[in-house]
Amino acid sequence: MTTLISNQSQWQQILRRQKLANAQRWLLTLEQSPNPTELALHEYDNLFKAFEFTLLYPDTIDLAYRYILVLNPIVFGFADWDRWLKYLEQALALSQKASRFEVEVHIKELYADFLVHMGFPKKAIRYYEEVKTVYETNDELDRFARILTKLATEYGRLGDMNIAQNYMDKAVAIANQLNNQELLAHVCLDLSAFEMRNRNWEAGLEASEKAYQLYEAVQDSRFMLRALTNKSACFAHLGDWEEVEQLSDHLVKQMSDAKHQLNYIKLKINLGFAAYSQRDIRMAELHWQEGLQLAEQINVPMQKGILYCNLGAVYNHFEEWEVAEKMHHKALITLAKLGDLENWANAVENLAELYKAQNRNSELRQLLTRAIVKLKPSESSPGIKKFVDLFETWLVQLP
Repeated sequence: MTTLISNQSQWQQILRRQKLANAQRWLLTLEQSPNPTELALHEYDNLFKAFEFTLLYPDTIDLAYRYILVLNPIVFGFADWDRWLKYLEQALALSQKASRFEVEVHIKELYADFLVHMGFPKKAIRYYEEVKTVYETNDELDRFARILTKLATEYGRLGDMNIAQNYMDKAVAIANQLNNQELLAHVCLDLSAFEMRNRNWEAGLEASEKAYQLYEAVQDSRFMLRALTNKSACFAHLGDWEEVEQLSDHLVKQMSDAKHQLNYIKLKINLGFAAYSQRDIRMAELHWQEGLQLAEQINVPMQKGILYCNLGAVYNHFEEWEVAEKMHHKALITLAKLGDLENWANAVENLAELYKAQNRNSELRQLLTRAIVKLKPSESSPGIKKFVDLFETWLVQLP
């Protein structure tokens, strides 16, 4: 009996060594690959099977962390997020068990990044704030500035504009003080998104252009695309259709494969807006329906909410009321869960337009009253205040 147990233990050790060697081999292949994204897409199952082994034991946390550093941006692009979030949860628990505090802090930040894009901004903020405290305490100013921009974006999304502006101003000041070009590029990219959310399109364009130039200097193609996508959105809102068209042709070619699905959805949102603004409503519908099909396929709540909202406006225009109302309610539910007040208010406006067109005054009054109560505490945001003023005017005008 003792011999049998001993042999079993021995075979388990041999099997573990074999799996460890396999995990190390795939990791080296990934790290040394000239195109790790293509490798990950073609060897997805093999790589993730090897990675999964590293998440089982505290003494393999360093291997797991190296896998995460390479795979995280790749997964972020093509959005296998539910699976990846579970991996990050495992890695976080493993880093705590192995007492690897620095690794734990960085994984928390990456985990929060995915929470944001899966539609959990409040939970993400809690993790970001924990990470911010560590970076500030350790005087890691570059990481501290980066986390401030992420927090500013999420607080802004939730309508806490005073905190958001304070954090963003601090981040920009630190980035300029350190003269760290990579940090400055990331801060400028986040600043462009922040200004766009506040509908400061000129400022957003300036920040995205600066981010693009900094990324171009180091040939970071992934972030160059993100900066160009933001530029496209700013040009669309500024009505510069020639620039939108030129940028879009380039971006569509660059985003034609699976690794850029999220950016492609964002581009479709921008192109739809450009078409809608030029009264080409059918073309806007085509862009937004294509974006929605992909957003539902890979399940990105933020983009789904925006696209439901935009398509609701399209079907309002065509007086396809039944389809429009379904889109409005989907938008309201999705955006409320995200805590995205400004886009939620936009969806309220669209549904209110439908109620007005159908003389459903009782429902309109209830909708406007509920929206004003919800939005009033966040009037410090210029975009939200615009909606509050509009809804109060409509409420007064009701018979």
